[in-house]
Amino acid sequence: MVRTGDNILSVLRDITQRVFIENALQNNEAQLAGMIESAMDAIITVDENQIIILFNNAAEKIFGCPASQAAGQPLDRFIPERFRESHSEDNGRLDTRTVIQRLMGQSGDFSD
Repeated sequence: MVRTGDNILSVLRDITQRVFIENALQNNEAQLAGMIESAMDAIITVDENQIIILFNNAAEKIFGCPASQAAGQPLDRFIPERFRESHSEDNGRLDTRTVIQRLMGQSGDFSD
């Protein structure tokens, strides 16, 4: 509140909706993190350079590596040598906005 002479200027903002949205977002993020960590399948997320940014509990068990050591490492570290070349070729054909699901070692057509 600012007083100038006999005038008073006051600015009020209702942040109720923003707080509600922020809380909902936090709840959704926590729920997603819980699902990823409790999944029985390995979930590994990589950036555009194929560097690991997410490595869930199942991935830790399958690959025998803690997430703290996997994060920041190239994905190739966890791909068997015999599949690395085809994996690199597959990645070269993918648009960065494409989401794919396949079993490790399973080849297939990635076209729509």
